[in-house]
Amino acid sequence: MKTMFPGVLLLTCGMALAQTGGGGLPNCTGMVPHEVEASSQIIGQQSCSAGISGSFGGVEIQTSKSVCPVMLVITPRHSTAEYQGHDTAVAVGNYVPNLVVTFTCVQHYFLLFVPNGQTCEIRDQQTTGSVANYILVDCQVPTDATTWA
Repeated sequence: MKTMFPGVLLLTCGMALAQTGGGGLPNCTGMVPHEVEASSQIIGQQSCSAGISGSFGGVEIQTSKSVCPVMLVITPRHSTAEYQGHDTAVAVGNYVPNLVVTFTCVQHYFLLFVPNGQTCEIRDQQTTGSVANYILVDCQVPTDATTWA
């Protein structure tokens, strides 16, 4: 009885080598990961007698009591690639999503028609887009100085 195992094994190994560019390490590019802290950006403001205060996506946010944001965009902590000139290289380790939070100013009433203050409340929260999170990887030192360009 013939087996297809050797053919499947060769095909799998060939595909793996093709994915790694022949199985060798990437050239050292002088790049290293650089940590970037989480950040936030408020987009638009709506008049409201209440602001926001709290943690959103790991970032502490506090607005004045009369400012309710329309939208809050949170870029999570991640790492970028930065040139350092060392015998190093980076690769994307994963992608981390941005968080977008939208708010609305809600009017509250006493006895159905007497205004009784406002609150700035979350309308929606979703992830959108992402940023690359770079990691340090093993590399081979270029033998020709022109490969550093």
